[in-house]
Amino acid sequence: MASALADREIASEIYSTAGHYDVLAKFHVEDGVDIGHFVAENVQTIPDIQDTRTIITFKAF
Repeated sequence: MASALADREIASEIYSTAGHYDVLAKFHVEDGVDIGHFVAENVQTIPDIQDTRTIITFKAF
């Protein structure tokens, strides 16, 4: 699953995780991009991905 996501070259960072989720991926999308459509078309179409959770960030400190 993570390698299939990496092959699409859309994530800036991909991490394996422990706990409720197996993978954390970070995406940078342009202003005006519908994040729901982006995830539905580019991430949720990977066969082994069962569910996603999206967190939108605004500013790094």
